Amino acid sequence: LADNFFASAMASEPSNILYMVSASIGNGTTNAFGLPKLDACTAVELAKAPTASVSPPLTYPNVGDQLGAKGITWSWYQENFNTEQSGACNNYIPQENAFQYFQSTANGPHVLNYTTSDFQNTLTQGTLPAVMWVQPAPSHDMHPGSGNIGDAVLWLDNFIKAIKSSSAWPNTAIIVLWDESGGWYDHVAPPQLSGTIGLGARVPVLVISPFAKANYVSHQQMDFVSILRFIQHNWNLGKFTAADQAAREGQSGDLCDLLTTSCGEP
Repeated sequence: LADNFFASAMASEPSNILYMVSASIGNGTTNAFGLPKLDACTAVELAKAPTASVSPPLTYPNVGDQLGAKGITWSWYQENFNTEQSGACNNYIPQENAFQYFQSTANGPHVLNYTTSDFQNTLTQGTLPAVMWVQPAPSHDMHPGSGNIGDAVLWLDNFIKAIKSSSAWPNTAIIVLWDESGGWYDHVAPPQLSGTIGLGARVPVLVISPFAKANYVSHQQMDFVSILRFIQHNWNLGKFTAADQAAREGQSGDLCDLLTTSCGEP
């Protein structure tokens, strides 16, 4: 567990997930609330909220680009992404799909639909990508008012148990986190980082892995960009070369404080 883990932005999505995959929200220190222009469900969301903005496709690099350039397999899985591709847009939130914001990855081969049965088949076949993100649908994401919290807990529990009972488990680290605090009061004020719109409120984070420290609570300050730094370190990707992205990475702590292994710079 970590008790000093903060949202990267004092904002709603897509801010935190954009920080997690690119160390940037794409428009300086302005709040990132826009819908992804290249997502077929953006038009549906605009019909619900006509005053919402639409973000132009982002053209700077994300960690998916880095992984692809190194030949490392990766995927962003999202429940009901198939309804984005069909245009039905059922139980799917475009703001929660980080790679739909980027010109290089939107609707590409690494953005995939997630179902429990398909995931179990992938585990059985031993074909999991090296790096994967899984975004539950609203009915499973524990967002207030989106669905039964018990159903969401059961979904997460089944997901973790499936990995633990597979051949992938000995080499796996599962990071479970929530992108917002849910609006609950917290007595710890978020530290503020220069040149950013964060940090935001504290959020829970769990690292579940054979490499996780036992009976340990990390007090090191971390945020969503710490996950990005870990990926870049573990797969030897290096930091982003753009000055603003590299500077933001340098403001985040090390996720490896939760693991029995140590991390160096990305």
